[in-house]
Amino acid sequence: MPVAAAAPTVLASPAGEDLVPVAEADGVDLLLPVSREVSTAVAFRPSDVAEAVSLTPVGRRAAGGDLGERLGDVLASGGEVAYALLDGAGEGSCDVLEVGAVPGSPVVSPVDGRVVSLQRYRLLGRYPDVELRIQCADDPSLLVVVSHLRRPQVAVGDPVAAGRTSLAELRGFPASLQQSLGRLTSDAGDHVQIMVLRVEAGLTGL
Repeated sequence: MPVAAAAPTVLASPAGEDLVPVAEADGVDLLLPVSREVSTAVAFRPSDVAEAVSLTPVGRRAAGGDLGERLGDVLASGGEVAYALLDGAGEGSCDVLEVGAVPGSPVVSPVDGRVVSLQRYRLLGRYPDVELRIQCADDPSLLVVVSHLRRPQVAVGDPVAAGRTSLAELRGFPASLQQSLGRLTSDAGDHVQIMVLRVEAGLTGL
């Protein structure tokens, strides 16, 4: 594990403008993990992970070219978050949240909680990636798994605040790696991925 940082970076959120819920997991809100100004798309898809908690999207399902509008513009005009369903996702099968954004963008915690795991690994055995796991303060049996990151700014044991604590930067992948979100955006589809797992609270080690 990396040496603990002196203190997690806390970002200002004027008037709570970026505290935008995009999903709900068993009564816990998941906030938009990137600034709405850099977000390119919000999408959900199923997974084959048995412990995954089904997510309830917040907002409206996008139709046609609705996702072409910048999220910041949509929210500023009083609109709702527009989301898409990928790979056969539907009611009861929205297990994975993908939020597109510009590589290098700060990724903030989607929930209040504490970092219980930081893992560096190679996606598909080739691409360096970082995965963080956060024990949810509102429900300690929920682990929020955040991946597709680089340059982590927190360490195991650090407390995090929803929408305020910077976790890491969003990483970009090579153009040769096809990403499903790229079908909805004008870029390669780089994104932060979030999944919520149901575990026994004691298994987190806290």
